[in-house]
Amino acid sequence: MNDRVIAIVNNTKKKFGLHHYYLAKTSIWRSVTICGQTEYVLNMEWFPHEGTEESEDGMNPVGTASIDIDIHTKKIHSVIFVGAKAYTEPVTFDWTNREVVIDWVEKETALTYGNQFQLSEEEEGTFHFKANIDGVAISPSSDIQVKFDKEGRLIFFSIHGPFPTRELAEEVSFSLTLEQIEDVIENQLKLVYFPQAQNKIIPAYGIEEIYVKNDRGATMSTSIDKRSRVHVNEIMEWDEPLENTFESVTISMTDEVSLDVARAREPHPDVKPISKLEVERCITSVREFLRQQYSNQTGEWLLQTLHRENGYILATLIPTKPDLFVFQRKMVLFIDEQSYDVLNVIDNEAMLDKFQAYEEEESVHITKEEAGKTLRPHLELTPYYVYDVQQDKYVLCGKLDCQEVVHAANGEIVRLRDL
Repeated sequence: MNDRVIAIVNNTKKKFGLHHYYLAKTSIWRSVTICGQTEYVLNMEWFPHEGTEESEDGMNPVGTASIDIDIHTKKIHSVIFVGAKAYTEPVTFDWTNREVVIDWVEKETALTYGNQFQLSEEEEGTFHFKANIDGVAISPSSDIQVKFDKEGRLIFFSIHGPFPTRELAEEVSFSLTLEQIEDVIENQLKLVYFPQAQNKIIPAYGIEEIYVKNDRGATMSTSIDKRSRVHVNEIMEWDEPLENTFESVTISMTDEVSLDVARAREPHPDVKPISKLEVERCITSVREFLRQQYSNQTGEWLLQTLHRENGYILATLIPTKPDLFVFQRKMVLFIDEQSYDVLNVIDNEAMLDKFQAYEEEESVHITKEEAGKTLRPHLELTPYYVYDVQQDKYVLCGKLDCQEVVHAANGEIVRLRDL
């Protein structure tokens, strides 16, 4: 360990009262934020009492403290005590006093309560905070969780995602109304078939959630768009099959790195844009894979996107003619960044197959127009700041959503959570 790591270790032991612990293992991991920044995190596993070891199945003993700290900023990412048991002293908190907990979170994160995060849930000894900008929720969402035992010892802390400041957001007031987005509402009202526990499938009309910009200029997807993502949207077609047999290769998604890489602050490989040449090479590889595995399905697959993840290029494929089932078929191919060979595939076909035996409960008797009128009083339009990768800032939007659907056979209102 170098001086920087030693300093973090010593400070961690003192800060969290780990006097009855010894440092068993360390490792360094890296990840990419939605803003494209590379973070290097030191993971420390502290075992309680001298001589304590892992169990035969590799599980850490109860009371183990797994602590993640940014190796450059020194900010805490997470603190987890195995089995919710801590042997720390004398660090305790009066968790019955909400202000004490909030003050500690502000101190450890350098965030401002009210402006950047707010309390969303509170139970006995457990606090859940959500990111916001001046009280307005953000997307992708970010959160902080803190848990204490009955004696006031910290047993869990985690912070996930960015907590932006006002400078990263548009300075405008939310003015969007449902009346202004009638065309969007009609577009997002979909007929979908839902599986039920009784091996039945019911048809229902529901709203597919979406973000609408406050100026009504455009809509934004609710899915997180990776910085390296390329939208290809090309139908995969071919004339002849390939006789070769595809053999999958075990892949490693680990992001552990050496201390030298962390010290050099090398950018994560996933932030590198995918070039036009790489796109063409990947298209060729995807087509060859389909010619081997799905030789009689030319024109039935759409190469939707390409993006980098953990040293691979991932290709996402969906059917060119999707059905109305709530769960859609999807394949993700893992492509080698050097050879462009397809190494492995994730396919949700097996999960979808279990619904083949389900019976369609009833026919559709309700029109889309009738369903729209029924759902209208239940529509929600909530202000959100949504991160725009292209602008590198948070754009004020309204999130169109609905917690109810209309049963397409009888017109009854049904809660989504009850389906």
